[in-house]
Amino acid sequence: MLQRTMLVAALALATLGWSQEPTRPAPTLKEEAIYLEYSPTTGEAALTVEAESESTIRHVQVRNAAGVRVLQLQSRAGHGLELSGFKIESYEARLETLLAACPEGMYDMVAGTSDGRVARGSAELSHELAAAAQITYPLDGATGVPLANLTITWTTDPSASAYRIGLEQGDTDGIQAILPGSAGSFQVPPGVLQSGLETQLEISTIADNGNLTTVELVFITR
Repeated sequence: MLQRTMLVAALALATLGWSQEPTRPAPTLKEEAIYLEYSPTTGEAALTVEAESESTIRHVQVRNAAGVRVLQLQSRAGHGLELSGFKIESYEARLETLLAACPEGMYDMVAGTSDGRVARGSAELSHELAAAAQITYPLDGATGVPLANLTITWTTDPSASAYRIGLEQGDTDGIQAILPGSAGSFQVPPGVLQSGLETQLEISTIADNGNLTTVELVFITR
């Protein structure tokens, strides 16, 4: 009788286990990054955190190595954001103020998903910044800059991983390009800029750790 009871119990457990769905692994974030963007032109800096997710994200918190929350992303009404990734940028502050508030080290990213689970990721923040590019053409405040074969030039930093070039005229985003760290010039494609307009030029030196040092100037095209 005892042997029969044990057999029935074993069969019941086997049936129960077979009917249950396998436990899903906890979701994880991917392509995590954390970096500084500093502008010697204004003396201000900002912290940016970004990641992608295979599960839909409803809210995000970013904490430093001490567990202190430094950034948060959620809707004001408390509704889900329904994102497949995020890019959060902090307020701009003086560089020394931002570095004091955001020490070097590993930062944890904790994202609540739409199905009630928690996706986690991390990235390391470094305070090391690459040298700012010295723009040699055009110069700040230059007027009558010709558009034909317009080539922007700057001095390079041997430690630079890449350069990001941005051009804007008014409310129009002219162009943005990423060039290798060995590049010291960029020829603006025809038709990108219009003549007789104030043009904003930004060049960001990108370090190996992802930090950006951005300089900007304004010129007027002919």
